[in-house]
Amino acid sequence: MTLKAVAFDVDGTLYSNASMIWRSLPLALANSRLLKALEKARIELHNHPHHLTDVHKTQAEIVAKILGLPLETALSRIEKTVYTDWYKLFHRLKPYSGLKTLIGRLKAEGFKLAVMSDFSIRGRLAALGLEDGWDLVFSSEEIGWLKPHPEPFLHIAESLALPPEQVLYVGNSVTYDVAGAHAAGMPCAHLGRSANESTAAFTFRSYRELEAFLFPRGLP
Repeated sequence: MTLKAVAFDVDGTLYSNASMIWRSLPLALANSRLLKALEKARIELHNHPHHLTDVHKTQAEIVAKILGLPLETALSRIEKTVYTDWYKLFHRLKPYSGLKTLIGRLKAEGFKLAVMSDFSIRGRLAALGLEDGWDLVFSSEEIGWLKPHPEPFLHIAESLALPPEQVLYVGNSVTYDVAGAHAAGMPCAHLGRSANESTAAFTFRSYRELEAFLFPRGLP
């Protein structure tokens, strides 16, 4: 592969999902019905075949229908529980070991760097201490297509003025990250334990391994 850019997913890719699950347990227990309804809504949105003009409104409509709530109530509860209270927990998280070193080396070597998440970015990168050095930061919510639709991945390539095959997408989900990147003709590095049933170009367990994959002539 001739790569000129690396793009990263956020949740479970920049930080450990296990750490977030532990820290968000009180919030999840206090809002279990809402979060279960939101999970169903997000699955429906991930599989939505058409462009969404307002992801937040559409997901709130689904949640409102499941829970029997007025739309405005569903919107405000999702905003407070997820986009406010859950986002506050990012200040207690640390990025994966080796990630900052890899990002710094990629930048020094002339790679373009991007972040793309299905959820709004807002202050999450700053909370993780990863706010600097990016050429592109966006949420697929902003463009109306959620992963694994290829459009968010193509948006990365178009925004960086590169063909998809020159952009490596790094993510932890085979269903959303690997499959979506593959559909867009973009190579993917999968953060996981097994390469089974994965079309990823590389499966890794640590960012030290990914650095060795990207710079095979040796590490400093």
